Amino acid sequence: MQINEQLVRKIYLKNTILKYETKYTYLNGYNKNYVYNFLINKLFISILILFFSFLLLGHSIVISVLVVILFNILYGYIMFDRKLLLRQKQLEKDSLFFFEVLVLSLKSGKNLNQALALTCDSVDNLLSNEIKDIMKDTKYGTSLHEALINYERHIPSDSIRSIINTITETYISGKDMISSIDKELDLLENKRVYDIKTYINKLPIKISVISVFILIPLMLLLILSPVILDYFS
Repeated sequence: MQINEQLVRKIYLKNTILKYETKYTYLNGYNKNYVYNFLINKLFISILILFFSFLLLGHSIVISVLVVILFNILYGYIMFDRKLLLRQKQLEKDSLFFFEVLVLSLKSGKNLNQALALTCDSVDNLLSNEIKDIMKDTKYGTSLHEALINYERHIPSDSIRSIINTITETYISGKDMISSIDKELDLLENKRVYDIKTYINKLPIKISVISVFILIPLMLLLILSPVILDYFS
């Protein structure tokens, strides 16, 4: 594993390594060797694709390089970006209900530790399960404040990071945590409404694209099918 890390740091730019380390952290990953192995595999496969593309595509170095670039984009999307997008959507979907229950627990007079424990027991979703895991760390010497800050680094959603940051800051400062979380939840709800409106506005464009690339060729095929059959009969 140490060899992979040394090799990666010699081949790749520091910013490139940091970019994938950050994405892996947002995927709630803790073993950075995954990133080093990913980058080594990507390099090795890219070399193979470049070699075979050059042989099979008429010895065109330009096309071969384009194939390698396309592979790198797709490989990064499949291994990181797509997973990140799904994780972000799931966490944001879970967060509104989770933090609403947390606020109710706080309003009942419980402290943050008790409220989080009760919320995790009452709510069953991805966000709840991950916070339940970090709550276990507090039993082994990690403070709740430190555990929440560490978890914040693993969240790909700006909205949820902002809520957790608000919780940690008010927990230390002693400010009104309930009203601060309520304000963050209002922003999260507004973002959700905005995302829904944006999705609805994009639907006509998606339908148009489907019509151009699928429905129109299909209609043309149906219209011209008698002519085509007569030609080959």
